[in-house]
Amino acid sequence: MTKETKLGFFILVVGGCFAVALMVLGDFTIQRGYYVHILFSDIAGLPSKAQVKIAGVNIGKVKRISLDKDRAKLTIWISRNVKLHTDSRARIIATGIIGSKYLELTPGSPDMPLLKEGDVITGIDPVSLDATITRALESVKSLTDSFQPETGRPLGENLSKAMENIRDVTDTLR
Repeated sequence: MTKETKLGFFILVVGGCFAVALMVLGDFTIQRGYYVHILFSDIAGLPSKAQVKIAGVNIGKVKRISLDKDRAKLTIWISRNVKLHTDSRARIIATGIIGSKYLELTPGSPDMPLLKEGDVITGIDPVSLDATITRALESVKSLTDSFQPETGRPLGENLSKAMENIRDVTDTLR
């Protein structure tokens, strides 16, 4: 083998490795697909490049997150063999309590027209864990406040007095 042949072979191998690395790291896909936009009031920490799934099966990827007026706009890429209808629903789901988040889609009703490239749907906003905890704490506070008598004494003091009265009654009965 001549030096020129070895050099040509080396350049082909390095070029092939570079192309593979570019496809893997550069987030290029060979598959064909289409783009759909989804609007949310809050994306609740959904990362860019998050997976898009239907029934737990990966069918696409979040390509871009931007702000459209006062709403989050997700641009997602969907594999061309997946057909979504105009009544499709999108929700942000976590894989566990503190797990990674992904976008879950429902395909919609076959009676409805199919989504086309660039169509926009509105997502179902996720329930904020912070807001839920805040509401729960406010409910507990209002519950304990409802036990406060008009005497102004704290609940613990009132319970102590009630226990003393119960002890007195049982001592008297003995």
